[in-house]
Amino acid sequence: MKGQEGMSKESEAWSATLQAVVESHLKGAGVQVSPNGMSSQELDKNPELQQVVLKLQEKYASILAQIDKHPKDTRKARFSVGDEVALLPCAAKADTLVYVNGHGQVLTGGKKAFGMLVAGPKTSTAYLELSLVDAKSGDVLAYLRLLNNGKFVDDSEKAYGSRLDKLFKNMKIGSTAKK
Repeated sequence: MKGQEGMSKESEAWSATLQAVVESHLKGAGVQVSPNGMSSQELDKNPELQQVVLKLQEKYASILAQIDKHPKDTRKARFSVGDEVALLPCAAKADTLVYVNGHGQVLTGGKKAFGMLVAGPKTSTAYLELSLVDAKSGDVLAYLRLLNNGKFVDDSEKAYGSRLDKLFKNMKIGSTAKK
């Protein structure tokens, strides 16, 4: 059994995979996705933009616990990351920005056995969180949280794909609103 070891390489790969899965399903729902000006290469070249992104990430992180406790309050525009979102290059031509967060824990065989013997986690778990934010005002319009117990690293599409489609359809996002 191993201790608390980080999986930074795997985490970065999973992060890119989650982003691709979310983008793919948004496009499948009929949403035009534009990452204009927000790639890591473009951010590296622009320190001012880096600061704006950092401030927005900090603000989002500070309200995330409240959003998670009261997700229905997003309908009342109770939460906001601030109007600084309008400074992002992608905000000029966008209606909505999507924050994608993923966090999980992959258990080794020893940790699973330990969890069965002693009160503790018995399976690997992961959350995919999406927040839809108004690109002009910064108001959080919707918050989605998907839990997955099991194999989410190797096949994130299978773990989240159909559930994303169903959520987007229920929320009437893109052309899925007409189907």
